[in-house]
Amino acid sequence: MPKVSLVIATYDRIDLVPATIDSALAQTRPFDEIIVDDDCTPDGTHDWLKQNYPQVLALQTSGNGGPVRARNLGAKMSTRDILVFFDDDDVMLPGSLQNFLDLFTEYPEARAAFTDNEYQHVGQGIHYRNHHYTLEMYERFWDVPTICHTKSTRLFGRAIYKAMLKPSSG
Repeated sequence: MPKVSLVIATYDRIDLVPATIDSALAQTRPFDEIIVDDDCTPDGTHDWLKQNYPQVLALQTSGNGGPVRARNLGAKMSTRDILVFFDDDDVMLPGSLQNFLDLFTEYPEARAAFTDNEYQHVGQGIHYRNHHYTLEMYERFWDVPTICHTKSTRLFGRAIYKAMLKPSSG
């Protein structure tokens, strides 16, 4: 069974990151490692994480460099086979990690996976059940051909990389 790390990049979100960590800890198949990289937040997130989540590897970048730098540091520190990346305001429903790993069993030739997800902004009253197929900014994914698919999954070839790297029009 593959070992899985969750890498969470955070900046100035001490109020949101606990829900992200708690959702990861509540998985039916636990993560083998959870890494939270605080991108040099002035709010004390790093120390707070170490005190409140001792089971999490709490990192802190040497200077604010943005989420990509924080993710890269977390990935570099990971010791597991599969990396899952989250932002500090993402949450995962119980069973999500197992469903994700089941995709690699169903498609052993896959080297990467991403999921469609639900987007909810409570403060603005916005809710999209599947924002990758609702929001125009993701239209670059809509017509990418699949190698094979089922009712709920799609296996893409190299064409998905070009679509992922293309700037959004929205």
